[in-house]
Amino acid sequence: MRRIPARAGAAPSHVISDANFLAASGGSAAKAMRRSVLILGTDHRYQRRDPLLSESQHEEFASFLTRLARRHGVRLLAEEYSAQALAEQGISETTVERLAKGLGIAHCYCDLDRQTRFNLRIFQEGHIRTEALRKDWTEREIVERVAQSHRARERFWLERLLEAQLWPVLFVCGADHARRFASLLRAKRLDVSVIEEHWRAS
Repeated sequence: MRRIPARAGAAPSHVISDANFLAASGGSAAKAMRRSVLILGTDHRYQRRDPLLSESQHEEFASFLTRLARRHGVRLLAEEYSAQALAEQGISETTVERLAKGLGIAHCYCDLDRQTRFNLRIFQEGHIRTEALRKDWTEREIVERVAQSHRARERFWLERLLEAQLWPVLFVCGADHARRFASLLRAKRLDVSVIEEHWRAS
């Protein structure tokens, strides 16, 4: 059995059996060792099973992720989410975590908690735009500060994946991160496929 170590800004993950993965992937050790990441950009409402979306939309999301995980022999389901966000939203787990449990594979919340973000001076776009009103920043300055914040968070996600060392990974994130996160991973010589930049239920 293998456990991803917990780290500040992320929740403990589930345990995965390497034997289970090899059986599911046809026993291919080479496939297990490839540092490959599948990226699915989407709306966070699918992750948290938001009641504003219909049951059929949520089921379509879950079915799509399940098919991807099985088709590619995924060993780790990771996502842009944090344990703190779960607690603040009053939910016990995301759809992604629930599916990982059902599939018997590892799961990892990769995003930073609020205090860690503050310590690292990483801010959400809303906070940056509020500051911009006080400090009279131009739109260009705002866009660059938002981009800097996104890049810092994405580097943290990458660190989590590298720590886990469970490949292939299926990573679910907000649509605005998909292309840029893929570029970061490729720069680190990971094999990356963007499944969809902005997946939506039909």
